[in-house]
Amino acid sequence: MAAGFLTRIPLPGRYDEKKMPLAIVCFPIVGIILGAALGAGAYAADLLLPDLAAGAIVMICYIFLTGGLHLDGLMDTADGLGSWRDREKMLLIMKDSRVGAMGAIAGSSHLILRFALFASLLTMPDKMQVWPVFLVFPLFARLDMVFAMVHFPYARTEGLGKPFVAASRLWVGIATAGITALYAAGIAYLFEAYLVVAVVGLASVLMGSGLAYYIAGKLGGLTGDTYGAIGEIAEDASVTAALILLYLL
Repeated sequence: MAAGFLTRIPLPGRYDEKKMPLAIVCFPIVGIILGAALGAGAYAADLLLPDLAAGAIVMICYIFLTGGLHLDGLMDTADGLGSWRDREKMLLIMKDSRVGAMGAIAGSSHLILRFALFASLLTMPDKMQVWPVFLVFPLFARLDMVFAMVHFPYARTEGLGKPFVAASRLWVGIATAGITALYAAGIAYLFEAYLVVAVVGLASVLMGSGLAYYIAGKLGGLTGDTYGAIGEIAEDASVTAALILLYLL
């Protein structure tokens, strides 16, 4: 159910508001699936294409896998917060399916940055330090989303993301953090890329949690759109941090 909601992978599980809170624990597992697919795609693209073309292909594949769900949330959130209106007006703007100027600017800027980050990673000479980045950044981003879901109230009385906040905070937090830590530690051990994985995780958690607090302060809570925005921006921050590290090493 979690994979069917967060990706476009055809699976039999259907969206169920009553059962969806239980699926939150599986969000990092979806991140593992996405990271594995992205890593494999990046490896193949790097073998077959020049770096710039490979970066573009990997970015497009990632958008396809997620169905642009979180990218849509980023643009809607940018429209709302970028309006600088009161809370109710911002929530109304975010609910509008049309994309405004701030959303278009945020979306295009995000895609340009994402393309540059992926292409730049593929230019790095030590690929054994690069592949772990592709494998773990989707995982940490979904950890950030789970943190936002269980730690902050929902800003609306109803919405697609409303069922997620019904989950028990304690066990969801422990289970999600445990899955994330085990997988990240395994990847770090496998590739001997401890510092890279640690930097990706730290940057993602700091950006994701900081952004969640900021948005919740503006809206009095979070929404499904803001979950997506937090995930997308946390991904950008974590990949940027990893690229800085690899560039300096």
